[in-house]
Amino acid sequence: MRIDRFSINPKTWLVLGLSAVPLALISLDIGARAVLLLLLICVVAWSGKLHAYGRYVLLGVGPVAVTAFCIQAVSFVGAQTIYAQWTPTSFLNFRLSKEGILYGATLGLQILNFGTACAIAFLPVSAGELRWALTDWKLPSRLIYLLVTSMNAPVLLSRYVGLVRESQVRRGLDDSTVFSRSKLALTSIGTLINLILLEHEDRAQSLEQRGLDRPGERVFLRTYPDTPLQRVLRWTVGACGICTCIWGILA
Repeated sequence: MRIDRFSINPKTWLVLGLSAVPLALISLDIGARAVLLLLLICVVAWSGKLHAYGRYVLLGVGPVAVTAFCIQAVSFVGAQTIYAQWTPTSFLNFRLSKEGILYGATLGLQILNFGTACAIAFLPVSAGELRWALTDWKLPSRLIYLLVTSMNAPVLLSRYVGLVRESQVRRGLDDSTVFSRSKLALTSIGTLINLILLEHEDRAQSLEQRGLDRPGERVFLRTYPDTPLQRVLRWTVGACGICTCIWGILA
């Protein structure tokens, strides 16, 4: 049976991404890190979410990886091959070294590996698909609600920022500079968190009235395609992920 990227079961994406997380956390050399990153990016490209992944790297894990590389490149302890040295104060000494560059590059690739593994698990999956998959795995209902709500937080933030910008345009106060947009997004995060906290009690009462914690079979209006091949793939990849965790702990 032919399987395209649009017929992949949400549980398969979750298992693929979560099983790749242990690979990102174990100790690997820089070559293995680079190969692993290329393989994970190929999976992301196959999912059709390469554009969203680019924004995710540019605005999320990318700056973290670059920062980690820069810090390690100039502050690696015990470096032998030093290319440049800068001592701004008597107690602060920066040394650009070969060992620091290699270690920083390895650490940066590890951060990208971890971020890409998480992207495989969650970028191809919508909030409804995530809820369906976790419910099918019999996870606690409140935990599912918490994860789905957290996944919706960036969408709520962008929607709230869009509403504020539209209000500013209508009042003639629009400022379309990058700094202004970034400032608006940062200031809106606190407002969004306050709004979520304020409506938490109402949501909890609503969920209780709808019987969220009641035991029994959950019925969904939409189901997602699944095949024996995908089920075998999930069990195989999941087992490999568990073995990788055990090997990483014992090693």
